[in-house]
Amino acid sequence: MRGRWKAVAAVVLGGMLAVSGCGGGDEGGSDASQVEVFSWWTGPGEADGLQAMKADFEKKNPGTEFVNAAIAGGSGTQAQAVLASRLQNRKPPDSFQGHAGAELLDYIKAGQIEPLDSFYDDNGLRSAYPRQLLEQITYQGRIYSVPVNIHRSNVLWYNPRILEDAGLSGPPKTVAEFIAALKAVKDRTGKVPLSLGAQWTADHLLENVLLGDLGTDAYNALWKPGADWSTPAVAKALTDFAEILEYTTVEAASTDWQGAAKAVVDGKAAFNIMGDWAYGYFVNPAPNGLGKTLDTDFKYAPAPGTDGTYLWLSDSFTLPRGARTAPARSPG
Repeated sequence: MRGRWKAVAAVVLGGMLAVSGCGGGDEGGSDASQVEVFSWWTGPGEADGLQAMKADFEKKNPGTEFVNAAIAGGSGTQAQAVLASRLQNRKPPDSFQGHAGAELLDYIKAGQIEPLDSFYDDNGLRSAYPRQLLEQITYQGRIYSVPVNIHRSNVLWYNPRILEDAGLSGPPKTVAEFIAALKAVKDRTGKVPLSLGAQWTADHLLENVLLGDLGTDAYNALWKPGADWSTPAVAKALTDFAEILEYTTVEAASTDWQGAAKAVVDGKAAFNIMGDWAYGYFVNPAPNGLGKTLDTDFKYAPAPGTDGTYLWLSDSFTLPRGARTAPARSPG
């Protein structure tokens, strides 16, 4: 099922841009010969996906150029800063990437992106996506973006040789076991127990520790209005997180997720918690991948304490208001 609707999503993004490009409606005049797509997919494990989307778009829309306006770094933090400036100056790209969910709310409330309900209805897309995903891109009954993937983010990647050297029989299944495993790696090997990258990868780790300690229902409750973050259970999870950070590298903050993940498959670090997008980076051949082998160079398991839970995220693309390709708006 996942493969089916993911393929549909890649196709319909091209349809969204092509249809809106024909509409034209900005004050400066429309240029339907190209569409500018803004994202942060520039590194290994990301750029391949964007290039595949570009190739699919240009095959289905001959004569229309797909302009790649990607900006590198920080899981979108740098790109989002540049995007904010462009939106404020009313110079939006034709489409930009955003994570499905609350991340889109600021754009929606500021009136910076268009609802896409009619596009979904015209193309029968409401039945092509999982209901929960549609709920995450819907605000006050309107749909605001087109998802192009869905990822499991609670994945523990590990190097089996290092675990063996540390006397570990397998990956840890709980947060407590994880802390004990990190200590064993530190005490018994010369390897880094847990590789970590830029700040957002630490945030990502925190999410996984919270989920692992609290469980699915209590974790979900943290993100609801009026949530109580002062409970003993949350305090324990934060204490565990602080202890886990003691087993990471001080210099890690200078690199993004690829460098931290690569340390595991290169035999320099025992563990890394990262989404399932890391798999393609590991196994794809050079120059855009590492050409590594599952079960030899690396293995994976659910992040400690999260077995049975799918912590997900989805990249989606929007139609900005005022873009060259945006359809003309009705008065009011």
